[in-house]
Amino acid sequence: MSSGYLELDMDLERAKVLKKEEQIQHIKSLVPEFSVGGGDVRVPERWLIELGIGWVLHLPLADAAASAGELGQTYDALMTWIRALAQVVEIIGYTEPLFPEQAVSQLSNTFEEEEQALVLGQLQFARFFQEAMFKMLPFVDRIVGEALVASNGMETPYENLSTLLGVHGALSKALPQIHLASSLPQI
Repeated sequence: MSSGYLELDMDLERAKVLKKEEQIQHIKSLVPEFSVGGGDVRVPERWLIELGIGWVLHLPLADAAASAGELGQTYDALMTWIRALAQVVEIIGYTEPLFPEQAVSQLSNTFEEEEQALVLGQLQFARFFQEAMFKMLPFVDRIVGEALVASNGMETPYENLSTLLGVHGALSKALPQIHLASSLPQI
């Protein structure tokens, strides 16, 4: 391998590390903003807009079946949603090192205070990500509702099945990686 390739590879790796650090810092600034006053839902909504899926905030929650004819037009939206879900999962993974299990010093006189601060920080991150996911999930409900109405009791057309499998695959891949909330200590 020539030194040019090695330098390019090192530059790409540095760019990834910088991007990761920027995303961590951005989330670290959003979470306290979200947590002030009990959870300002506009903060995760703004984050979803930054991820390119702000349109999920405007989906009609009721009567998703009424727009069954739109399923074919949702492929681009589906791909955008799947990329955003992958990015959310990736960012959740980035935050894991912020809360190592042994982060609280056993020798500290303020052990309880440090432990409470750590748990509070974990809860704030978990609530932020939970709120963002709650905002994303109506899209899945809409896709499933549209597919059910489109099939009208008959075999689902290939396009509908393909869309549903795409959503299923994205969620199946993401769920095992999203364990932050389940690994939180109970208060």
